[in-house]
Amino acid sequence: MNVVATTALLTEVAAGSHRPPVATSLAGDSNPEPESNRLQSLTTPGNPPVIHGRRREREAITRLLADARGGRSGALVLRGEAGIGKSALLRHAAESAATSEPMRVLACAGVESEVEHAFSGLLGLLRPVLHHLDALPGVQAGALRGALGLTDSAAPDFSVSDFLVSAAVLTLLAAVAADRPLLVVVDDVQWLDHASAAALLFAARRLADEPLAMLLAVREPEPLPVNTAGLTELVLHGLPQEEAALLLEEHGWTLPVRQRDALFTATAGNPLALIELARLFQARRERAEQPRDR
Repeated sequence: MNVVATTALLTEVAAGSHRPPVATSLAGDSNPEPESNRLQSLTTPGNPPVIHGRRREREAITRLLADARGGRSGALVLRGEAGIGKSALLRHAAESAATSEPMRVLACAGVESEVEHAFSGLLGLLRPVLHHLDALPGVQAGALRGALGLTDSAAPDFSVSDFLVSAAVLTLLAAVAADRPLLVVVDDVQWLDHASAAALLFAARRLADEPLAMLLAVREPEPLPVNTAGLTELVLHGLPQEEAALLLEEHGWTLPVRQRDALFTATAGNPLALIELARLFQARRERAEQPRDR
C-alpha cells in the first residue's frame, strides 16, 4: 500500500467511515521475516509467541503432538491469507514440542526466489539429519543423495526417480523419529520447489505408526506446487473483535473505541494488518499532537 493510499485510509479510520476490508493488501506489503530468522525461531527453543484466540487451532496442534509422542503419526495443513497467524502457530507448535517430553524439530520454509531450484527445500529440511542416510536401503539412499547433490559425480543425476526420492524421504523421517519423536514444520509451502513439495506430501500421506508429526502452512490465495488433498486442513480466519482488542493492547495501543472498531472493520481481524495499521495510526496521531514551531 503506497503512502497516499495509507494516508487516505488512516483519515477514514480516524473518522470511523472506512468499511472495505484491506487485510490482504496491507499484510502483503509487509516485509517478510528473513528465512534464517524464521527457521531459527522454529528449531531453537525460546520465548513462546503470545497467541490471541486460535483455540481450535492450538487444540488441534496439541492433539497432533500428543499423538506423535504416543507413536501415532499425523499431518496437519494450516491455510490462510498473509499475516493471519500461520507462522505464529508454527512457532507455538515448535515451542510446545520442546517442552515436557522434548521432540526433535526439523523445519524449512519455501523461498519464492528459489522455487525453480529442485530439492532446495528438502536440502534445508534434512541437512541436520543426513547422517541417518546410511540407515536407508541402498537404492533409496543413493536416490536421495543424488537429488540433494551429495554424490561425488561432477554432473547432477537427472535420472533420479521421483518415487525413490519420495520413498527415501519417508524412510529417513521414520528413521529419525525412531530415536526421538519428531515434528516436521514447513512454512510457506506455496513457495517450495515442486520436487521438495511433492516428496513431503508423498511422505505426509503415508505416515503410519511412527512418532512423527508434520505441520504445513500454506498462504492463500497463492497457487500451490502440489495438491494437499487428503490431508487434514484448518483454514485460519480473522480474530474476533475481543481478541483483536487484546492484541492491540499488548502492543501498547489503547485507541478510542471508534477508531479501534474502524481498524477491526478495515482489517477483518487480520493480526498483521491490525498491528501495521494501528502503528501507522498511532504515529500519525502522535505527530499531530506534537507542538508546532511558530
